[in-house]
Amino acid sequence: MPVVVADTSPLNYLILIEAIDLLSQLYGRIVIPVEVLNELIDALYLFDRGERCAILLAELEAEALLLIDETAGRLEASRRGIPNTGTVGIIRAASLLG
Repeated sequence: MPVVVADTSPLNYLILIEAIDLLSQLYGRIVIPVEVLNELIDALYLFDRGERCAILLAELEAEALLLIDETAGRLEASRRGIPNTGTVGIIRAASLLG
Protein backbone atom coordinates (compact mmCIF):
# COMPACT_ATOMS: atom_id res chain seq x y z
CA MET A 1 0.00 0.00 0.00
CA PRO A 2 1.34 3.49 -0.80
CA VAL A 3 2.25 5.90 1.96
CA VAL A 4 -0.73 8.07 2.92
CA VAL A 5 0.19 11.61 3.98
CA ALA A 6 -2.48 13.84 5.51
CA ASP A 7 -2.88 17.59 5.75
CA THR A 8 -4.68 19.20 8.68
CA SER A 9 -8.09 20.04 7.22
CA PRO A 10 -9.24 16.50 6.31
CA LEU A 11 -8.11 15.28 9.72
CA ASN A 12 -9.80 18.14 11.54
CA TYR A 13 -13.08 17.71 9.67
CA LEU A 14 -13.11 13.99 10.38
CA ILE A 15 -12.44 14.71 14.06
CA LEU A 16 -15.27 17.27 14.15
CA ILE A 17 -17.77 14.78 12.73
CA GLU A 18 -16.38 12.00 14.93
CA ALA A 19 -15.33 9.90 11.93
CA ILE A 20 -11.55 9.88 12.34
CA ASP A 21 -11.59 6.06 12.59
CA LEU A 22 -12.42 5.94 8.89
CA LEU A 23 -8.79 6.65 8.10
CA SER A 24 -7.42 3.56 9.81
CA GLN A 25 -10.19 1.46 8.25
CA LEU A 26 -9.41 2.77 4.78
CA TYR A 27 -5.66 3.30 4.83
CA GLY A 28 -4.15 1.67 7.90
CA ARG A 29 -1.19 3.93 8.56
CA ILE A 30 -1.28 7.71 8.08
CA VAL A 31 1.82 9.91 8.09
CA ILE A 32 1.61 13.60 9.02
CA PRO A 33 4.23 16.36 9.15
CA VAL A 34 5.11 17.85 12.53
CA GLU A 35 3.41 21.11 11.46
CA VAL A 36 0.14 19.22 10.89
CA LEU A 37 0.44 17.62 14.31
CA ASN A 38 0.94 21.07 15.86
CA GLU A 39 -2.17 22.39 14.09
CA LEU A 40 -4.17 19.38 15.26
CA ILE A 41 -3.01 19.81 18.83
CA ASP A 42 -4.31 23.35 18.66
CA ALA A 43 -7.20 22.14 16.44
CA LEU A 44 -8.45 25.68 16.18
CA TYR A 45 -7.01 26.96 12.93
CA LEU A 46 -10.51 27.24 11.41
CA PHE A 47 -11.59 29.86 13.92
CA ASP A 48 -10.74 33.51 14.26
CA ARG A 49 -8.36 34.68 16.96
CA GLY A 50 -11.11 35.61 19.42
CA GLU A 51 -12.77 32.20 19.18
CA ARG A 52 -9.43 30.40 19.53
CA CYS A 53 -8.50 32.41 22.59
CA ALA A 54 -11.92 32.02 24.21
CA ILE A 55 -11.86 28.23 23.72
CA LEU A 56 -8.30 27.96 25.03
CA LEU A 57 -9.10 30.12 28.08
CA ALA A 58 -12.26 28.13 28.85
CA GLU A 59 -10.25 24.94 28.55
CA LEU A 60 -7.84 26.19 31.24
CA GLU A 61 -10.55 27.21 33.69
CA ALA A 62 -12.21 24.69 35.99
CA GLU A 63 -15.99 24.56 35.53
CA ALA A 64 -16.03 27.14 32.73
CA LEU A 65 -19.04 27.93 30.56
CA LEU A 66 -18.09 29.20 27.13
CA LEU A 67 -20.38 31.73 25.45
CA ILE A 68 -19.93 31.26 21.70
CA ASP A 69 -22.24 31.38 18.67
CA GLU A 70 -19.97 30.08 15.90
CA THR A 71 -21.12 26.52 15.07
CA ALA A 72 -17.65 25.15 14.36
CA GLY A 73 -16.36 26.74 17.56
CA ARG A 74 -19.18 25.24 19.60
CA LEU A 75 -18.49 21.81 18.11
CA GLU A 76 -14.81 22.14 18.95
CA ALA A 77 -15.60 23.28 22.50
CA SER A 78 -17.97 20.34 22.97
CA ARG A 79 -15.36 17.96 21.56
CA ARG A 80 -12.98 19.28 24.20
CA GLY A 81 -15.59 18.80 26.95
CA ILE A 82 -16.21 22.52 27.47
CA PRO A 83 -19.83 23.35 28.31
CA ASN A 84 -21.04 26.10 26.00
CA THR A 85 -24.05 28.10 24.96
CA GLY A 86 -24.83 30.81 22.45
CA THR A 87 -26.89 33.98 22.40
CA VAL A 88 -30.19 32.10 22.20
CA GLY A 89 -29.19 30.02 25.22
CA ILE A 90 -28.34 33.17 27.16
CA ILE A 91 -31.71 34.73 26.35
CA ARG A 92 -33.50 31.47 27.20
CA ALA A 93 -31.72 31.31 30.58
CA ALA A 94 -32.61 34.95 31.26
CA SER A 95 -36.29 34.28 30.51
CA LEU A 96 -36.31 31.60 33.21
CA LEU A 97 -35.25 34.14 35.84
CA GLY A 98 -38.77 35.47 35.95
